[in-house]
Amino acid sequence: DGTVEVQKILSCVYRTGQGFGASVVTLQEAPPTPRIAHQVAAFVGPAAGVAPIAGLSGTITLAGGVDLNAPSVNEATVGDVSIGVGVVNIDLAKPTMTAGGTTRTHVGGNYTINATGVSGEANATNSAGSDAVPISINLVEVSEVTTEVRTTHETEAFVSRDADFTLNGGGIELDAVSRNEATLDGVDLGVSLVGIGTLKPVVETAGATRAFVEEGGNLRAGSLSLEAASANDATLDSVN
Repeated sequence: DGTVEVQKILSCVYRTGQGFGASVVTLQEAPPTPRIAHQVAAFVGPAAGVAPIAGLSGTITLAGGVDLNAPSVNEATVGDVSIGVGVVNIDLAKPTMTAGGTTRTHVGGNYTINATGVSGEANATNSAGSDAVPISINLVEVSEVTTEVRTTHETEAFVSRDADFTLNGGGIELDAVSRNEATLDGVDLGVSLVGIGTLKPVVETAGATRAFVEEGGNLRAGSLSLEAASANDATLDSVN
């Protein structure tokens, strides 16, 4: 912020070598934001959302089986967010922790596989959390104090769109397993002579866990097993 007030504060710090607390300052947003958006995939055929190329085919021949595993562990954590301000206007104080991204295993395309079976598992563990968010403010106008802790990860196991897939020798087993945990241990709000428009802690386990066959596909195999299993926990311990 290039305001005159901030320039004066920074000038004092430069001359004295001391730290400082904000004073007579306007902040539009103060958002510590750890975020995960990683993608993990194990598959046969085109990538997820990509149609097979016409006329392109493949054959895989094995003495045993095909094993596809896509494990991922995703953690977005802020240990401690401390906001201490005086005589300050804050439009938005918003610590945000999000564990997103995708974990997938899938088969598709124009493939013939000669094997004892095809086994695939997309296994994701996602956690987002903060130990504590102490916010101490005096003589401050705050339009919104929002702490958001979310898991938005997608875990999928599927036979892809327009597949022409043949397995000679066994069955296909595809599993999507996810564990999602969003935890906010505490929001401690100590305020004095403060106007707060909104205080909104948000703890959410969103995203999706899916096992499916997309439309338009042709699948030939001894058997087909699809399983989607998810355990979700959203916890807010206290708001003071």
